[in-house]
Amino acid sequence: MKKIFIFMMSMLFCIMTFAQTPYQTKCFEIYKKYMRIMGAETKTTNQLEEWFNTLALSGVYPIDYEAARTEKTFAAMDLNYSLQFPSKVEDLRSKMKAEFESAKSLMTNEDKKQYQQIVDMRTPYGRAKWQGVADFYKWALKDEYESTTAWEERLNNKSQMVFDSIMVRNVIKVMNENYWTIEYGEYDADEQIQYFYFNDKSRINGCRHEIPMDPQKAKNMKQNNFIDPKSIDIYSDGVVLKSSGNQEVLFYYLFDEICKVEDDDAALIPNIFGIKIGSDKYLFDNTKILAQYGAQINDVTFKCDELGIHIDSLKGYEFSYKKAYPAYKAKVEERRKKIEEEKKKKQEEILKYCY
Repeated sequence: MKKIFIFMMSMLFCIMTFAQTPYQTKCFEIYKKYMRIMGAETKTTNQLEEWFNTLALSGVYPIDYEAARTEKTFAAMDLNYSLQFPSKVEDLRSKMKAEFESAKSLMTNEDKKQYQQIVDMRTPYGRAKWQGVADFYKWALKDEYESTTAWEERLNNKSQMVFDSIMVRNVIKVMNENYWTIEYGEYDADEQIQYFYFNDKSRINGCRHEIPMDPQKAKNMKQNNFIDPKSIDIYSDGVVLKSSGNQEVLFYYLFDEICKVEDDDAALIPNIFGIKIGSDKYLFDNTKILAQYGAQINDVTFKCDELGIHIDSLKGYEFSYKKAYPAYKAKVEERRKKIEEEKKKKQEEILKYCY
């Protein structure tokens, strides 16, 4: 029997981990220390020790500064402290952050792997990657009623196809979660240009685009077609924003045009934006704009060997979103048509029965 092994780190979806190493234990001590400091000064210590005991029993708590800041109980305490002691909060946070940085000297190799995964999960690209690995892991598990031979054949014959589909779905899912919006910008009356701003939900990543437009048209468009960023509907081929004004404004991108920005945020961006205002259609190429800012834009790729997936058929394989998406889209379309045909057939059968 061929050896087929999938290595999974113990925590894929959480910004926390189990206390097993000196580094993790030290992080818990830092977490408790600063929670106690804030609790004592804000006089909110009643259930603090009980909370620490709960975390100790569960073995799940922050192992770095950013994880601590986003943990709900700590975040609430931090907010309360910042409201009561606005002049002291930044100094306290700086000291805490420095202690977490110092604790990294205690890291084992396993700690470093888990920490890197935690950092990855904070980016859109990282979330798509590790959620995809977890989904593939579930698919690759041997079913209770599946023979070893059938299981090996499934992995060897279908792993690449399934891995591609899973990764495409997760890239799209992350794009929808970190959706992009369009907002009207300023109007340059001298150059007769209307500016638009495209931003993702985090508002960290964005581009400014321009449309040549005469003053009257620009004024009328902005007054009558104000775009409400909260008015978002997700469709199979992109995003539609409906105007809160008199005329519908369509904003969209196609899922086959998704790329990765090679920076610390590892954002996933739609390469081509589209906007339709009335009968006017406009297309914007993000890659050209971002290149002017010095950004590097690449295909969304994942190397199986670097993800700890060890299956013969995936050895040395690299997922490419641009290569995988067409096959995925064809399957989705085939499934859609099949559902429509089945629905139509049922309706015809009902009509026959009725008459």
